[in-house]
Amino acid sequence: MNYHPLLQRQLEKLDLLDDPAQAPPEQLEKLLDVVSQIYTNTNEISDALERSLFTSPTDVKALYQQQKSSYEGRLHAIIKALPDPLFLFDEDGRYLEIPSNHERQLRGKVEELKDQLLHEIMPAEKADIFLKAIHEALETGRLTLIEYDLKVPAGHHHFEGRVMDANFRVNNKRTVVFLAMDITRIKESEEHIRKLAYHDDVTGLANRVDCHQQIDLTIKAAQLCGQRFALLFLDLDGFKDINDSLGHKAGDKLLQIIGTRLQSVLGETAFIARQGGDEFCVLIENITDGYLVAQMAEECLEAITKPVVISARELRPRASIGITLFPEDGQDREQLLQAADSAMYAAKHAGKHRYSFYTPELTAKAEERLSLEHDLRRSIGTDEFKLHYQPQIALASGKMVGVEALIRWHHPERGFIQPDQFIEIAERIGLISKLGEWVLLTACKQIKTWHQMGASNLRMAINISGTQFQDEHFAGTVRDALNITGVEPAALELEITEGVMQTTEKSIATFKCLKELGIGIAIDDFGTGYSCLSSLKQLPIDCLKVDRTFLHGLLENPDDSVIIATIIGMGHALGLSVVAEGVETQEQVQYLYGIGCDLVQGYYFSKPVTADQIPALATKRFMPKRRVV
Repeated sequence: MNYHPLLQRQLEKLDLLDDPAQAPPEQLEKLLDVVSQIYTNTNEISDALERSLFTSPTDVKALYQQQKSSYEGRLHAIIKALPDPLFLFDEDGRYLEIPSNHERQLRGKVEELKDQLLHEIMPAEKADIFLKAIHEALETGRLTLIEYDLKVPAGHHHFEGRVMDANFRVNNKRTVVFLAMDITRIKESEEHIRKLAYHDDVTGLANRVDCHQQIDLTIKAAQLCGQRFALLFLDLDGFKDINDSLGHKAGDKLLQIIGTRLQSVLGETAFIARQGGDEFCVLIENITDGYLVAQMAEECLEAITKPVVISARELRPRASIGITLFPEDGQDREQLLQAADSAMYAAKHAGKHRYSFYTPELTAKAEERLSLEHDLRRSIGTDEFKLHYQPQIALASGKMVGVEALIRWHHPERGFIQPDQFIEIAERIGLISKLGEWVLLTACKQIKTWHQMGASNLRMAINISGTQFQDEHFAGTVRDALNITGVEPAALELEITEGVMQTTEKSIATFKCLKELGIGIAIDDFGTGYSCLSSLKQLPIDCLKVDRTFLHGLLENPDDSVIIATIIGMGHALGLSVVAEGVETQEQVQYLYGIGCDLVQGYYFSKPVTADQIPALATKRFMPKRRVV
């Protein structure tokens, strides 16, 4: 071992270096090495001081540049050796130093980025985040962390930025060091761990833990916004038998299929989780109608029970569903789950493979409505639907001049069903156009028959739903009905509600086509909607029908009489005829005659009747029991 000369002489005097047997132990040897280094450093400082006395300023500057160059070289070598990009920013967010070895990660040449501001090379929102971190690091003197996403050639990566005050200035501006660490794999690992914790490994759906958290969050959101949501608890019927007979592998396969079918039915509209075993939980947020929830439950049951082949066996899965509503059936998760569980068992006790609301009354109503929907689908195209006709009387002559076609449904088991019980359903499930086409064609055939029988002055009024009117093919459908039946267009009047009176390009085109055909157009239930009065001038309207609600209080409420008189006066001023519907008393007839109403219809004259009764009514003179004055 070679030591500093001063120390070497001391050791030689002690004869510690001549005899190998007397070599110093390991700990002493380390101490001697440290002492030798101290001697050496002391000599270097002394030499430097001595040289400085004889060194010119030029030589000092050259020496400084040499040392600086050596320092920068070592610094760049260290930066290049780092696995993550290291940047230097000033306080304004300007790039000052960028290592070239990370050029690929930056998707461009580093020279193009140098001396540019953050807002010049990235979206303002992201640049603001970076700049905030820079200022925070400079103000606090502490390490500041930010996370951000960045698209790099290898794909979409997630980074953690570590910002620290660099403690020196460039161009009289403070600077920070910014280390960009790619934490994509860390995030992927976190996501994998989260998936293990919150996802069911059999179905890939959310598991019980995630489901309970989601219920809690949904409750808070619903309370904050004043909204309702539904919780569906689904249990497979006879699942234990499948597990016992075909094995757990077959049972897992069935669970996967059920999960997939639920997703195909509900899509993004619901949160679906497997509670465990053969139980599933569904959350449907922001509901306004319990019937829609029942419809979704019915669709789930239909999807679940489709045949499936597992282990060479064809199975028809079945399930029972309990439905509970927030806030009616519970204020917290435990209450809702218990209510849904109770409703599910009620469904099982009622025969299985069905749904049950926690409230029995809701169950009965929802079942009735869905049953009616099923029957409506079945009955389209059958002879269960009939048209009845209510006479329209001209007050000036007392003669019947037209009829209104009214649809009736004679159910083979339920009997007579009112239109207000099924028209809304037909609109909701997309059957109204098909039903409306049948009404239009049947009414046209009937008016043609009456004309051929001699009642050539009769007109046919037909109600048209808003959904049907908005159909771009509606005008063509009317034209086809006229061509098929040979009815004169002037004998036909289509009644639409005020909600359809929108002066959009589409509706104006439909009104124009109908008018070109020569068909009359009436506004039904006028005075109850929100139509703009200017629409009466812009659209080709022929008739206004005063809603029956104004007639009910005609004699008791002066306001109703004023409204009716105003509608009639306005209609006549615009060149429109006016019909009052719902006329039931002689007093109403007298008042309407006195203020100049053109046509009336109602039970006072005749209830809706079958087609074979109309010819006799066409020759009748409808006169009130006492003279109308």
